[in-house]
Amino acid sequence: MIEGEVKEVVKQYFERNLMNQSAYKYLGSQIEKALLLVVGSYSSGMAHSQSDLDIEMIVSDEAYKEMLLISGSPKALWVHDEEYSILVDIKVRSYSWLEKKLNGDPEFLWVYEQAICIQDPGLFKSWIDESRKLFKEKLDQYIFNSYKDLKIGVTLDDQKDLLGRYLIKAKTIEAALVIPLLLNELPYPYPKWQTWWLMKHVDIGEKIVGMCELFTTRDQTYRTILHLINDLLVQKGHGELTKDFWRKL
Repeated sequence: MIEGEVKEVVKQYFERNLMNQSAYKYLGSQIEKALLLVVGSYSSGMAHSQSDLDIEMIVSDEAYKEMLLISGSPKALWVHDEEYSILVDIKVRSYSWLEKKLNGDPEFLWVYEQAICIQDPGLFKSWIDESRKLFKEKLDQYIFNSYKDLKIGVTLDDQKDLLGRYLIKAKTIEAALVIPLLLNELPYPYPKWQTWWLMKHVDIGEKIVGMCELFTTRDQTYRTILHLINDLLVQKGHGELTKDFWRKL
């Protein structure tokens, strides 16, 4: 579905179906005032026949407290509609909840930059802009932390425990997938979409993904991955990380 189609589906659901849900009696008075967002697969263009339509209804802290007081619990405010043509999930959040998430964290910034905004009382853009600013301020630290995870791969030969080896490889692979994005000042998605996002936005993304796939069964591929990432770090002005890294910890 394209954005316009998603918006139309949400509009129709709110007009025709939401009133049949038990949570509606708590939500009704706030719907016109709330920030309404579609997040997840439908907002990122990755939806398939089994995907949920994930909607977040963000209300003021005062309204949220009042809704909780009346409903008795956060889950009483949520909608999980399996009867609709698309499985619909609606979660109610507070302004302060979303503001805390938008602290510059790469994954949360990605989620909400990709979100489809159905209705905005005038706050969402400023929150995204502030999160983007914080993301850039913390970017060097994010790159450093991910490179530290990448370098854990050098210990693979010494790790005899099978589960330990899996954990090292998982950390190393995720670092290899996100570092090129961070070097391009791009936040990144959840792990399940990182390969797609990397191949979409980085010229050698497909090559890195291919090497990471080989690394799952061939330990020696690690050196090639490290070399590729080191080259990118040098090209993007972060070459100092590649020299005597462990002394920087």
